[in-house]
Parts: sequence; structure tokens; C-alpha cells
Amino acid sequence: MNKKHQRVHTYFEYIERYAFGDLNLFHKIAIDAEAEENNQGSTSSSTTAYEATKYHSGSAGAEPYPDFVDKRVPFEVVNRATIPFTLMIFSCMDALGYLIREDHKAEDENAHTKTNKNITGFFKFVSPYPTKEEIECLVAIFRHGLGHNYFPKLGHAISYHSNNPKDKLFFLDVVGVRVVLNVNRLENYFKVGFDNIKGSEPLYDQISNRLEKINLYYLKHDEQKVMDVICRQMAP
Repeated sequence: MNKKHQRVHTYFEYIERYAFGDLNLFHKIAIDAEAEENNQGSTSSSTTAYEATKYHSGSAGAEPYPDFVDKRVPFEVVNRATIPFTLMIFSCMDALGYLIREDHKAEDENAHTKTNKNITGFFKFVSPYPTKEEIECLVAIFRHGLGHNYFPKLGHAISYHSNNPKDKLFFLDVVGVRVVLNVNRLENYFKVGFDNIKGSEPLYDQISNRLEKINLYYLKHDEQKVMDVICRQMAP
């Protein structure tokens, strides 16, 4: 095996060991959380009754749909770390999408920072392919919301639960006004896309070159920041 392909295999091995290893932990946490919900007598007829993590009431802390507050079914929050694990999935999709992108901007120095294009590129390796509107919503409302605010934008929600729809990336809450990201479906996309990318050996030279390119970018733009910290720590 040549050095380029060995670099790619090592990268994929790390994704499998750490990202999918963490998802196995997520599954265990979710199973325990659902068992606790059942012990509390939670109903599964309402999306709000089994949303995986209590969602923020609005991007600025205000209820975006005040007329519907009383119509939502109250529920006890049973945490299962849905937001951090969803952020991990987004990070992997972003990174993998950059490595396999083939559009005319993919070789730009800062192409790895273009999350929308990267995640769009990742989804080309899944089937059925989400619509353009779904990907734009996924990135703008959910990925950027979780990444920058820790919550989806505009008071929308995310859910990881065994009762979620099997084939929908989004569904509506019980009132019909909040969009809920189905993390079960997102995880499935991540697994399928990763397997298909890993199986695309003709792309390995490109992936290896992109891994090297992004490392060079970090050396150029960020290494001095680390060196400054090291120097300060070593100072008498």
C-alpha cells in the first residue's frame, strides 16, 4: 500500500474508532433514557413527549410561537446528549464532504471552511439524496444553530428516539409549527455516506492530497498560536 492510501486508511480507521465508537455510547445512553421515560409513564403519541433533548425556546430566548404554548404536552426532560452527538455527526459530514468534493471551488485554500458545500458534497454519497431545500435547512437552522448557539435556530428542535419516522429527515411537532430534525435518520445518512466514501478507492489520492492540504493550511494559519502557548508555559 502506498503512503497516500495508508494516510486515507488511517483517517478512516480513526473515524470508525472514535466517531462510531462514540455513537455506540450514544445508543446506550438513548436506550437508558427511553427506559426512564417509560418508567415515568411518558406517552409516545406526542413528538414533544419523546424529543431527545429539550430544545431552546427561541434563538434569542423568546417563544417564537406563543399562541401554541398551552397546546404542547408537558414532558420531563430525559437527557441523552443528543446535541453533542449530533454536532459530532455534522463535523464528520463536513470533513468528509470536503475531502471528496469535486466542484470548481473545492481546491480553494479555504474550501474546508465551506460547510454548506462540504455537507452537500457528502450527501452525494447517500441514497435517496436529500433535496436542496432539506440540506439548506439542515445546515442553516440545525448545524449552524447547534454549532454557534448550542440550540437549533428559531426555536426548532432535534430528536433521537426509537419512535421517530424511519425515512424522514424532518418531521413536525405535535402542534405542527416546529420542524424537528430526526437525528436517527441523520445518523443513518452518516453511516451510509461514510461506507460509500470509504469504498471509493479511486478517490483515495484526492482524499490524501486534501488531508495534506488542510494540515498545511493549519500549519500556516494556526501553528503560531500553539507555539505562543507553549512558549508561555515554558517561560520561567
